[in-house]
Amino acid sequence: MLSLSKLANLCGIEEKGIFPYKVLNTELKEIMRINNSMFNTEEEYVKFILTYGENVNIFTILEQYCKNDALITKKSIIKFWQIIEENGLTNNNKILTAAKLSVENYFKYNKIVKKKINIQFDRTLRAGYYGGRTEVFGNLYEDEIALHFDWSGMYAQCMKEKILGGEVYKSNIVNNFYSPGFYWIKFRQELEYPVLPIKKNKLLFANGEFEGWYWFEEIILAKSLGVEILNVDKVIGAQYYDNFLSDFIDINNKIREKGGLYKQIGKNNNNAFYGRLGMDPERMEEELSDEIINNDKYIKYEYVNGIYINYSIKEKSISNLTVSASITAKARIRLYKGMLEVNKSGGRLLYTDTDSIIAAYKKNTYTESLDKSFGEVFFDSKKEDTIITDAVFAMPKTYALKYLNNKEIVKIKGFNVTPSFKEFKENFYLKKDIITINNEWSKKDFVITQIKKEKKTNLFSLDKRIWSADLKNTSALSLSHIVNQNKKYDSNVYNK
Repeated sequence: MLSLSKLANLCGIEEKGIFPYKVLNTELKEIMRINNSMFNTEEEYVKFILTYGENVNIFTILEQYCKNDALITKKSIIKFWQIIEENGLTNNNKILTAAKLSVENYFKYNKIVKKKINIQFDRTLRAGYYGGRTEVFGNLYEDEIALHFDWSGMYAQCMKEKILGGEVYKSNIVNNFYSPGFYWIKFRQELEYPVLPIKKNKLLFANGEFEGWYWFEEIILAKSLGVEILNVDKVIGAQYYDNFLSDFIDINNKIREKGGLYKQIGKNNNNAFYGRLGMDPERMEEELSDEIINNDKYIKYEYVNGIYINYSIKEKSISNLTVSASITAKARIRLYKGMLEVNKSGGRLLYTDTDSIIAAYKKNTYTESLDKSFGEVFFDSKKEDTIITDAVFAMPKTYALKYLNNKEIVKIKGFNVTPSFKEFKENFYLKKDIITINNEWSKKDFVITQIKKEKKTNLFSLDKRIWSADLKNTSALSLSHIVNQNKKYDSNVYNK
């Protein structure tokens, strides 16, 4: 989950080399004259010239560069496993991913939380496995400045709370929704910021009457905010409800405290755990052969370069959605409570992204909100990314920021080449498209080529909320809006 340059830095090994990548878009000759247009930054160009000069044997440089990458990879993997072993974590040659490492180390000692639940329970509950809340709520007025806060290790904090353990059960006899578990409810919400999510192609927070599976704590929060619970029908629960992950998180946090690669491994062990338990228990498995295998277990095959790829479905040995779905619900609850605290402090919500909040405050008084606790929210003046002097939020994962130190960040989901802050802001308020030429890798029949592809996005295509006329505020969707946008709501989308 790291670039090689960051990995090398964390491990304290060979520095990542510099190579004029853009030279690969030209005809290669053994001896080539290097110029700054072949590099991503002027800094890289200067460093390269100081090391190798302007006229170089490009094949020798490329060979050295690739060898260095291989050494970084090899040495960092050795370093990684040394850290795993010295911290008493399981290590065997069958563990090939960070997620697998995490769950194997947990279930080595824990026998109460189920490693895998019945696939029928998984199929039912998967409709109630909602993601993080990423929404645009508005944009800055001239007399405002934005403040940013993100939770450090929010999901690890949620994992230290109580979760379900023991045997999982489903019951049609339900008296209330106050016992730990997931409930199928029918509800009506009419809020400025709807609290209960719905699934329709994407995660939405809309007003209206809906039904689905929800974690009991999220239902309790919704009811306290005035959401009307119209009906409760069915529950998925378990034998026990306790802090089953707390010791595991403490171990990983102690590893994190050592810094460097230790921090990354501890973080991976925390974050990969609940995500791995939430993966679909059925996956496609491939088997190569020189002919079609006539066997009922194979559901399809492909013929590529003289080889048959035969596909079958295999059920995974690790999958417990009661853990993953409850942890994501707990994270949404924390975020929502943070949103309420920001509003109470005089802030105006602009943007949220799973575990972070950006809110607007008046320029002449915003300093009064710095370095104070608003519930769990704390706008830390010492952090470089806290104070945002200008910002434009167009869509989830698509925004432009300008910080107090004049650093600019432009992010457009799916783009690896982005415009300037100025262009982004102008095009947004003019309701114009952003067009850039992106470098992409294409693979066809195992042949990899780099292509230039035009990327285009309309910055004014937000479909999770509704823009005000001045593009400074948004309002919640309603059921009628969803229908009008040809996103007909079908309650049967949920597996009751």
